[in-house]
Amino acid sequence: MSNGFLDKLKQGATEASKKAQVTIEINKIRSQIQGHEQTIQTSLYEIGKLVYSSFEHDNFAENESEIFSSCRDISSIKKDILMLEYKIKELRDEKECPTCASICTSETKFCPNCGHSFQVEAPPAPEEEAAIKHCTNCGTQNDAKAKFCGGCGNHFS
Repeated sequence: MSNGFLDKLKQGATEASKKAQVTIEINKIRSQIQGHEQTIQTSLYEIGKLVYSSFEHDNFAENESEIFSSCRDISSIKKDILMLEYKIKELRDEKECPTCASICTSETKFCPNCGHSFQVEAPPAPEEEAAIKHCTNCGTQNDAKAKFCGGCGNHFS
């Protein structure tokens, strides 16, 4: 009986260790997100100064390239933030509903908030795949019954 108790104790300790590792990883990612958000705020402040400078000099073309460059940088940083947020969801075993943005467990088949189906569509049946003929000359997809390629006119033998 004590052997079963020790096994459960070991299992509990292992699970606690895994959860602690996930928590540490999530906190690291959150720290990265905060750094990115601070960079965005600094960039927005600098863009504002450039716009106002352009306004004062009545010459918006003067700083246009620098403003657009900063805006592109911000867009790139926002994409990085989205990827980091996705990593957090993966670590938590969660997913977001594309319809209502509710957070659900990854095993959820239907969103409990709006009913959106998370079910993955079945791959096409082999007969459906056979209904397409690829041209060896140009790679265009054609109907399986086609005698000539619609992309390049190649004759199918």
